[in-house]
Amino acid sequence: MSGQKRIVVESNWEQLRQLDVGSWKGEKYSGEPIPLLKDAIAAGPPSLIWVVEIKCGPEIVEPMLEAIDSTGHDWSRMTVISFNQESLRALKATRPEVKAYWLSYLKEGDDGRFAPSVDAIVETVTALECDGFGGQSGRGITADLSQALRKVNLELNVWTVDDPDEARRLKALGVTSITTNDPALILASI
Repeated sequence: MSGQKRIVVESNWEQLRQLDVGSWKGEKYSGEPIPLLKDAIAAGPPSLIWVVEIKCGPEIVEPMLEAIDSTGHDWSRMTVISFNQESLRALKATRPEVKAYWLSYLKEGDDGRFAPSVDAIVETVTALECDGFGGQSGRGITADLSQALRKVNLELNVWTVDDPDEARRLKALGVTSITTNDPALILASI
């Protein structure tokens, strides 16, 4: 976003906060720095529902929790998501009340079956003691998956849904939530 290649783990905060991550969007946003998570949360309205993705290992869990706690944000308006099962395990071991979703791509095999299977998804989410599953939009999100998750009181989020027809299909399946780049379009279409 800044046009500069940096390896975050090899950079310090002083270097990172100097980066301009707004210019790509337009002149109006020129000079916008990377916010710290706690600053982004503090700048948002208290009614905002936050979805925070852990993109690394479990070493981030404690600092993330401390940063969010420091804002006084209502944890009932927060969901943590991750592909990393160890990060989710650490989160739930530390704070079982924090809502969390396990993410996975749904890969279609030559035989038309998707991996992970519906049973494997339910088993993994349950074993992680997570609250739901997040999968990418497409043919892998089925009525069977939605029903299997609902049957054991688990939620289903689908990403990234920018097509109104797909949003309507997912609504009919009873998914819990969707992630979109165009909320106005999707809300108007469902």
